[in-house]
Amino acid sequence: MRNTLLTLSALILVLVAFANSAQAGTVSGEVRYTDKVPTTSGFGDTRYLPVPYARIELYRKTGPEVTDAIMISSDNLGADGTFSFTVSNSLLGGNSDFQLRVYPDCDGGSTQPVRVLELDGVSVPVIFQGAAMVTDAAGDWTGVAGDIDTPSTLTVSEDNSGPFNIMFCISRAAERVALMEGGTFPDRVTVYWEPGSTTGTYTESTSQSIYLLGNPTSDTDEFDDDVIVHEYGHFISYNYTQEDSPGGYHYGEEETCALRGQRPGPATSRPG
Repeated sequence: MRNTLLTLSALILVLVAFANSAQAGTVSGEVRYTDKVPTTSGFGDTRYLPVPYARIELYRKTGPEVTDAIMISSDNLGADGTFSFTVSNSLLGGNSDFQLRVYPDCDGGSTQPVRVLELDGVSVPVIFQGAAMVTDAAGDWTGVAGDIDTPSTLTVSEDNSGPFNIMFCISRAAERVALMEGGTFPDRVTVYWEPGSTTGTYTESTSQSIYLLGNPTSDTDEFDDDVIVHEYGHFISYNYTQEDSPGGYHYGEEETCALRGQRPGPATSRPG
């Protein structure tokens, strides 16, 4: 298996660091990604949205290389992208820099509905480390020094936000399903996407997995919210309805056979 830190199709190094105080404190904040806003003529402005439910790991740096780090703790972001770690001096081993790794997947808990993997099954993290995060006198992290962003906010760049937009769209759709099912979330779905992928956009009924295009020179779907949620609708249909459609290609304005037309009802739900 490839080293997930070195297969950097989706890796970003945001230079941030933490100064450790003598006493225990907290490392907390929120993670957001850069979304592309769709318009009738393509993508327009960008906006920031929370990264929901993603796996986040806190590391203590032990050397200059990215991989020179020891994991201290792991958790999942909240639905609003927030996180909080309690950091003790004994865990840190004295004054140390921190590293945060955010993965576009989750551990499959009862309210964690999606993971996004590359085609070979690897989850590639975004890594925050370096020399701009500081703690206050109590040992609590206060944000990004010298940055105009909201304190305690980590922002994933546009180039690395595709997997997190997929997570956002499916998470919000899954929340709608849970609302209709008395709070019970659907099972976790696996989405396969990576930059340059030409495998197509479809939901595979046998593996219950979603595949999305990632070829920027022809067609790429990681920011096509309607397409993402449409494919998630097929996943819901396969698992929670009486499914007897023959499947196959279908397009937005295309007439299809009656059986194939049974699916687009649940398949075209939208995130909130």
